[in-house]
Amino acid sequence: MRGELKPLPEALPQAQRALAQQLRALFGGLGISVTRYSARVHLDKSVVSRYLSGSRVPPWAFVRELLVHATQERDQTPPTVAVVSHLKTLHRAALEAGNATYHTLLLLQDQLAEADQDAKRAKLRERDLELALQTAHQRIAEMAVRERELQAALETAHEDGAALEELHAHGEDGDSLRGEVARLEQELEAARRRHAQAEQRCMELERQLEAVQRTSDGAGMDLRLTLDALAVLSPRQAAAELGEMDRDWAAVVLRRMDPLHAAATLAHVAPPMAANLLGRMMSREALPIVSRLKPPQVLALAEYMDPRWAAAVARQLDTQSLALLLNLLPAVRTAAVLGQMPPPEATTLLELMEPTKKAAVLELVQHQATRPTVHPPEDTAGDKDER
Repeated sequence: MRGELKPLPEALPQAQRALAQQLRALFGGLGISVTRYSARVHLDKSVVSRYLSGSRVPPWAFVRELLVHATQERDQTPPTVAVVSHLKTLHRAALEAGNATYHTLLLLQDQLAEADQDAKRAKLRERDLELALQTAHQRIAEMAVRERELQAALETAHEDGAALEELHAHGEDGDSLRGEVARLEQELEAARRRHAQAEQRCMELERQLEAVQRTSDGAGMDLRLTLDALAVLSPRQAAAELGEMDRDWAAVVLRRMDPLHAAATLAHVAPPMAANLLGRMMSREALPIVSRLKPPQVLALAEYMDPRWAAAVARQLDTQSLALLLNLLPAVRTAAVLGQMPPPEATTLLELMEPTKKAAVLELVQHQATRPTVHPPEDTAGDKDER
């Protein structure tokens, strides 16, 4: 690194500067030249230089690899969670500060990589639960056969203390195992649902990437030009323009709009389409827009949102506001959203509800917990609006 990296340009935007400074600090700890590191990561030297100078924002994969190399240099001491979180924040801020389609492509690529990892983890969890459930069912079958053997022995021997004792133990073990099977079936149903949702998220991001790539290849208007054009329109006019766009491209445009203007625009979009566009974003991306909508608008959207996605957004709102909104939702939708939240948070919200509403929601939640296992549909993100 000695003598190879020039000082960061004075005109470099703050978001890119902050990220570049952190990357330089990590790179400096390696004690090698840019040329040598470029060979190590199989990148052109000019590309690495641009990443470290802030003139180009690297993909997150480059940042992760730099963290791995820094960890190896520090005797396998990994960075703290705070350091990784801070780097992710800086990286996302640098991407979002960029005006070029390139930055949007990188942002979507990073999100697709995260979604792919989520899908892999969900698939592994689903397989583990299926194996555990299969083992439990086999054990129950073995115990049932053994119980019949013991009962047959008792009919012939009449007084067999050992057989009676073993039969009693089998009965208790069987009850425990059947309870375990019920728990595993519920967990498997949830795992299958999460896997389907993760796969759906990957497909949505792939479509959005293709939409941006078509635009960057000249097949449509540049993202920056699109945003500039919408910025001078009234919310009603901007909503009409969004309605004419491909859904994937409209979601890309919406996530890059000023949140206040985006919220005002969504107020003039039909709730099914508005919920569909928001559902194509990650919850943290949608929150700045959703938080600027009026309660009646949020309620209208909630009717068409996937409960898991709605719960992810809801958890980022303050408790009092969320309790107020859930009180206004139909009990069925409230129960569905609460069912996707951690039990402690759901319990806190239940305590803030009106008694009648709380009783209705509790009854629905208990009913959902006792219903038989069913396989989720192939497309869990469709809701009421066709894509």
